[in-house]
Amino acid sequence: MKYLKKRRLGHVDSFFSSVTALGSAYLSGFFGLLLATVNPDFLVHVFVPLAATWAFGYGVKIAVDRDRPSHPDLTVDVAPSFPSGHALTSSFLAVRFSALAPDTAPVLFAAASAVCISRVYLAAHYPSDVVAGSAIGVLSASLPWTTLF
Repeated sequence: MKYLKKRRLGHVDSFFSSVTALGSAYLSGFFGLLLATVNPDFLVHVFVPLAATWAFGYGVKIAVDRDRPSHPDLTVDVAPSFPSGHALTSSFLAVRFSALAPDTAPVLFAAASAVCISRVYLAAHYPSDVVAGSAIGVLSASLPWTTLF
């Protein structure tokens, strides 16, 4: 973490600040509801499972209550660090959408990977937070959610 903090560059900071928004639960929720108005099946196949996964991840955050890395520029994220919600969300969506549209898999997994890297680069998370969040997202997205509804 110290290595990255000492070597940060303005243009790279801007890039990763933009990329990290792709994993935002708020942004995903907004677009999820928007897509559900076009295709109601989206609620069952993606949005409800993502919301349940995010709630599980947030419960783990509260239970573990791990402090975030100390960084003077980090003022936005106030929730506990472990697991990364951005990594969870982006990984879940990459797996779920690539199952629905396999041709998009390389782009989706590249975007999810970029979100995960951004969280560590921006010092919002420790690497283990991102690995755990991504693992929860991938595992949950792989579950047969439609059999539950």
